[in-house]
Amino acid sequence: MRTYEQAARILTQWMGEHQLTAAEFAREVGMDAGILRSILNGKKKSISIRNLMQIAKLLGVSLQQLMDMLG
Repeated sequence: MRTYEQAARILTQWMGEHQLTAAEFAREVGMDAGILRSILNGKKKSISIRNLMQIAKLLGVSLQQLMDMLG
């Protein structure tokens, strides 16, 4: 599985577990909602370090742990 596909799977699962919409998740992370939707839909093949750091923070993991999760 490609990294961006893994990211979409992890984020979708986390949002479901925490009952957050994509817009709410994007707002919590400080990410543009359109970028998040592109990641979730597989249209965006890369994620900036800034966004990865914000996602890791929201998920409660380190950046290294997030990178390990993404493969």
